[in-house]
Amino acid sequence: RLEVEPTHRDDLAFWNFSGGTTGKPKGVPHMHRDGAISYESFNHILAYRDDDIVLRVPKLFFHYARDLGLLYPLRSGAAVVLFEERTTAALVFSLIAKYQPTVLLNVPTMMRAMIQTPADERSDLSCLRLCFSSGEVLAAPLHEEWVTNFGSEVVNRFGSAESGIGYLCNRPGAVRPGSSGKVTPLAEIKLVDEEGVEVPRGEPGLLLTRSDAAAQYYVREHEKSKATFLGDEWINTGDIFIQDEADYFWYIGRADEMVKVSGVWVSPLEIEKILQQSPSVRECAVLGIKDGDGLLKIQAFVALRDGAQGIAEKRDELERYCRERLAPHKIPRTFEFLDELPKTGQGKIDRRLLRERVC
Repeated sequence: RLEVEPTHRDDLAFWNFSGGTTGKPKGVPHMHRDGAISYESFNHILAYRDDDIVLRVPKLFFHYARDLGLLYPLRSGAAVVLFEERTTAALVFSLIAKYQPTVLLNVPTMMRAMIQTPADERSDLSCLRLCFSSGEVLAAPLHEEWVTNFGSEVVNRFGSAESGIGYLCNRPGAVRPGSSGKVTPLAEIKLVDEEGVEVPRGEPGLLLTRSDAAAQYYVREHEKSKATFLGDEWINTGDIFIQDEADYFWYIGRADEMVKVSGVWVSPLEIEKILQQSPSVRECAVLGIKDGDGLLKIQAFVALRDGAQGIAEKRDELERYCRERLAPHKIPRTFEFLDELPKTGQGKIDRRLLRERVC
């Protein structure tokens, strides 16, 4: 029997790590109370049952997987499926067939891979009562493809290593595909302009969040800590959102990834959503890249569904596809085709590595 060490709710308990999609991951210390508050918030709207079996796709060092895929279910009396292998669509289907989980914690990249798996290589997913997605934006077309293929809606959840809490979440039965959901219990949110003034509904703004689960600093990152942790527990997420009249929040993109083309701000995410709808595209990422004259140009990195054959034809096809659906200044000037886009340890597309390829 293990001895229980006396601890206080304000003692250091664990570190989260930021995703590292735009730079190296940053350590974010959290207290014991942070985990308890995060669990309480989750339990208000997405409570696990003691007969649940939870299967998570991301590795456990990702705080989304650690919390929702291990700590929360065990605290609720539920069971978890643990595995050591590299996560693939084939493995996920085999684990579902073997263990019949009732909850699946997924990420958009794996959702796309599962959808693209031939029907005769899939498992029946009717055992699932709840499907989550987090880590990246879940675009409406991908959500709709998932529902068409597997029948279950997906609850999209948005949080961060710094917040210690999922501060936006759709609710089961009230999912708006493409949105990040509504504010969760015990979290606060406001959208502000460049001067820190709150913006009206329907206008894009920088998302600030706070809760009693929020961290206070990055480890050995003083300047970045000052830019992110703003005092009074407000955290600058660096994300641009719009809040609609029904209180749903819609992700526009990272503030530091917005691209100004011909004097107009462009969200790379908008272009990615269009490209992802092409039957030829397996996955993609769009970045603003400076050319030799120092001007920002839009570049798309694309992994094709049918491999690398016919690159020139595919480039022309995707240019036409974008031209039919986007304003001229939003069309990528360059397409680079890769067998697979690089990923971080959390399964997100590694935009830093993509940028390093051309910079």
